[in-house]
Amino acid sequence: MAKSATERRQQFENIVAKAEREFDNNPNAYKNKLKWLAFIGYGYLFFILFLCLSFLAGLVWMAIKSTVFLLFLIKSKMIVLVLGVVYVIFRSLFIKIPEPEGLRINKKDAPALFKKVSVLRKQLKTPKIHSIILTPELNAAIHQRPRLGIFGWQKNTLILGADLLMCLNEEQAMAVIAHELGHLSGGHSKFNGWIYRIRISWMNIQHAVMNVSTVAKWVFGYFFSWYAPYFNAYSFALARANEFEADAIATKATSPEALAQALVGLEVMSESYFSGYWKNVEKQVFVQPHIDMNYFLNSHKNIQTFQLDPAKQQAIIAEKLKAKTNLQDTHPALKDRLTAIDAKPEFSFNPKTTVSEVWFTHFVANYLMPLAQDWLKDAKQYWQDTHAKGQDALNRIDELDKKTPLSEDELLEKAHLQLFLQQRKTALHTFKEVLSQNKNEPNALYHIGAYFLEKNHAKGAQFLERLLHNGDYAQEASHHLLGFYQQNNMAEEAERIQLTIDHLYDQEEALYEEVTTTHVKDDFFRTDLSKEELSELKKSVRKYDGIRHAWVCQKRLKTNPDAAMFVILFELHTNESEAATFETDYPLELNGYYTFVNIEHKKLANTIRNHTLQLF
Repeated sequence: MAKSATERRQQFENIVAKAEREFDNNPNAYKNKLKWLAFIGYGYLFFILFLCLSFLAGLVWMAIKSTVFLLFLIKSKMIVLVLGVVYVIFRSLFIKIPEPEGLRINKKDAPALFKKVSVLRKQLKTPKIHSIILTPELNAAIHQRPRLGIFGWQKNTLILGADLLMCLNEEQAMAVIAHELGHLSGGHSKFNGWIYRIRISWMNIQHAVMNVSTVAKWVFGYFFSWYAPYFNAYSFALARANEFEADAIATKATSPEALAQALVGLEVMSESYFSGYWKNVEKQVFVQPHIDMNYFLNSHKNIQTFQLDPAKQQAIIAEKLKAKTNLQDTHPALKDRLTAIDAKPEFSFNPKTTVSEVWFTHFVANYLMPLAQDWLKDAKQYWQDTHAKGQDALNRIDELDKKTPLSEDELLEKAHLQLFLQQRKTALHTFKEVLSQNKNEPNALYHIGAYFLEKNHAKGAQFLERLLHNGDYAQEASHHLLGFYQQNNMAEEAERIQLTIDHLYDQEEALYEEVTTTHVKDDFFRTDLSKEELSELKKSVRKYDGIRHAWVCQKRLKTNPDAAMFVILFELHTNESEAATFETDYPLELNGYYTFVNIEHKKLANTIRNHTLQLF
């Protein structure tokens, strides 16, 4: 019997806690155990690969010896099945991780940066950094791309965010880079990188297995359903420890104060400058019909005159220090990171000394401009479409404002239009009008409750608690409540909501399983679609040129009896049993779930045919 979400979560937490204790008590013993745990996965893969190749060699030998057996192999497609399993294994061993996207920084444009990185790399004894690239984000990272899959041969890329370079001075930025290089520093990085690649490989195998034959699922499914979650949980302690170790390396290479300033500074600048800047840009889409690169470039221009408000800065820091380290992220919380390096939560900002000004000769022309061009290319169509929709929304609000009084549905429509136009406070008042007409309206309860909880106001919990049994809003409401209760150290309430989330996830998982699989024992019945609906469905299915005949019936869902589930039985023009993934080619306009079943699945098709209406 499959474990529930609560059981899986608790098992993950217990394994992580056990691994962290082992790591704290004896790091070398923990790493040796993790190494042997990794070898178990390798061993299983190579054992199955050996069996498959041996079986394949035996089949080939027998086929050479017997023409009759060769014909049997071709007809039964057994050799294709074995080759499929071998392919899955090989594909997983040689996983391909794409190159990180970004603008390559040339040494001649930033000689000071390359010199600093070179000195730091020698100091920390890291492997070669093959390239440094620039991205728009307020972040930095080290990216390792194994050219030989899980066997390694790394290509190392240092990723620097343009926003980060625009708000940190040289000492602060060097502390960030030292942290990233710290992940490669010394002998531990090879082991850590190897473990990281294995985790990706196991996920790759699980994904591949879900898309191949039942036999492959049987070969791998039982093993990896135990092994992959356990390996992920047990190696979590190493990933968390790596972050603390990289911080310690960075403080030795620079100083605790520099790293603390960088960590705090990224949080402060994100909240006090970049967040507000881009919110204002997003609002311009409803005012300006056209977009240009200046919206992107002005983030650099405006920061040159930006001054931090001391009171706001302290408020942001106080809020960020409330965050707690959790198992959703291997990165520790800010407070724990500062405690570990024994540094104070401080940050000083001077736009004239940021590394975008110090390290680069032509930062705007050579780097921000190309990034702005890429941004414009991606954003242009969205901007035009959103502006047009915004004008329609404004016109519709004008129409509604001329009507008095507005019905509940009209008030809801108005509130959502205001949300679309990013008039959140105005929308909040409209939602309150909705509640004055219907105190239980879930849409209004959700948006008002979410607004208050984002302001850390307990009043919001009263609204969202009322939605925990509402199928449309329970999931979103639960996550808002969980964050609020955790932030305010309300452990019992947080655990109650976590159990609710687990239960909802179990229901969602069961529903997904039911709507994506079809069995002869399912409860099929004749559809009650109207003639008009059947006619529209017929037109939709006709879009698939390969379908010769099609029928429709419905399937009763045990997990959600009120939801409609349609089954489209089809026959192809050719005799081939292979068909496209119809659900994603041309989505059908049906009020409910649906799936396609090939008539060549004879046993299932015969069961379904007893309840179908023929479309064509």
